[in-house]
Amino acid sequence: MIFETEKQFEKALVGNLEKFGWNDNGGVLEHPTEQDLLDNWVRILFESNGKIDCLNGCPLTHGEMQQILEQDHRAAGAHEAQRFHQCKLGQIKVLKKSLLEKMFV
Repeated sequence: MIFETEKQFEKALVGNLEKFGWNDNGGVLEHPTEQDLLDNWVRILFESNGKIDCLNGCPLTHGEMQQILEQDHRAAGAHEAQRFHQCKLGQIKVLKKSLLEKMFV
């Protein structure tokens, strides 16, 4: 398919994303800063992993997110980084007392 304008391409892309389950409930970030992107990623990680057997409903701390970023930088490629994000490779140290209390009380 050939697009005459970028707008046509964007519309087709969003349509295909929606067809496969993507939604824009969180809103599109307009002209985001690096911090905006990191904050959005923290939110997405929590939404994906906030259940009882992962984050136990406790959002990531700044230190925990730093560990994730460090492991991303050490990853041999995108595939290895994705495996880490899916909890199939690597670990981070839990830094929040509230999560430890919930798990061991």
